[in-house]
Amino acid sequence: MTTGGPLHPSQRKFFITIFCQLIGIAVASYAGQYLVFPLLGSGLTWWLGKKRLAQEKQQHLPAIAVQTGYLAWLIIAFVAARQLNSNLIDILLLSIGLWWLFSKPGIKPIILLGLYQILGISANLIAFLAMPFNTLPHKVLLIHIIWRAMALFFMGSSYLTLRKTIHTPPATPPHDNESTQKTTDE
Repeated sequence: MTTGGPLHPSQRKFFITIFCQLIGIAVASYAGQYLVFPLLGSGLTWWLGKKRLAQEKQQHLPAIAVQTGYLAWLIIAFVAARQLNSNLIDILLLSIGLWWLFSKPGIKPIILLGLYQILGISANLIAFLAMPFNTLPHKVLLIHIIWRAMALFFMGSSYLTLRKTIHTPPATPPHDNESTQKTTDE
């Protein structure tokens, strides 16, 4: 007979996976068609990045992929809605930040993109809460919020990885027995 103690890590992982899959199914059934472009853009970027990016840039690939998919979706949506001019600053900021992160990964582009996504998700949340449920704007804003949240999560992960590498002291070279022997002989 089992006790009501804490779950084993593998059991926790299983329940978290099931929970996330159920959320994914719920979002897909609610706003599925609006997921196509950001998913395709993110997936294609991930696939190309895995094949083409240098190893030192691989740690930033999740953040780059999610935001590139989001950027592709923004461009397609703004062009289709004929709102490209009024939203050009959004596209420019995200493009510049992504290019900076891609070409010279570091804390500064992560901070720029992080601030951009925090401001964007704040505006999206306010608009989302004001929209009636099951309307086109409500569904589209949900996708905006999800993609911005994923971008923030992956940039946070990149940031922590960068901070760890900055604060990790370099490995000390192994001692050479001959040079040690010469010093003690003299």
